[in-house]
Amino acid sequence: MALSKRLQTVVSLVTPGKTFADIGTDHAFVPIELVKSGRCPKGLACDVRPGPLAGAEEHIRVSGLSDRIGTRLGDGLQALLPGEADSLIITGMGGRLILGILAGDWPVVLAAKELIIGAQSDLPAVRKALRLAGFRTADERMLTEDGKTYVLMKCLPEDVTEMPPFTADIEGPYSRGDVYGPVLLARRDPELFRYLAAREKVLADILAALPEEGAAERRTEVEAEKEAIRQLLEEDER
Repeated sequence: MALSKRLQTVVSLVTPGKTFADIGTDHAFVPIELVKSGRCPKGLACDVRPGPLAGAEEHIRVSGLSDRIGTRLGDGLQALLPGEADSLIITGMGGRLILGILAGDWPVVLAAKELIIGAQSDLPAVRKALRLAGFRTADERMLTEDGKTYVLMKCLPEDVTEMPPFTADIEGPYSRGDVYGPVLLARRDPELFRYLAAREKVLADILAALPEEGAAERRTEVEAEKEAIRQLLEEDER
């Protein structure tokens, strides 16, 4: 079983020695690699769909890890009790779905030692929500695979609120870190700046294609994003 680059990155973000729960596990490739490699002693593979969970159970059985990787059928974190998993892995989903999963079973989140988050949309909202909830982004990885760009984050609790201070509909304004990633910016991540350079060209094409009339709001929005990216690229060149 060869893991994709994205799934390899997910595995690398989990702190060694932690127990884990992989939410939306699908084929259970991440749980199997975490245990088989010796990175984690045991964990849970969770999915809301019986079919994929049955497939995950078969993969776990064939790997000889049924005694160390359990399976749970449930929606989001509902299959877990607080404290059952140190590391909650929630990747491969839309950002607002992830926020809804976290908010829906907050006691499980409160008991966790880390969150491994891979939102495929609405990254600024996810980053802001976790920041307001008292989580610190300890690590961030950006990668491109099969023409798609992914961002994966490790978030650690610092002063987590007793109730989630966000909903799945959290909106801006967003900080620069919310939009581009605090860790990616701090280490001037090459993958981020390659993405920004390409994005700047896309925005220029969008501006050129906008009609002169009837698109003022869209033009303002695109110009603001393009200017923010221009400033970041200039800072990176200094």
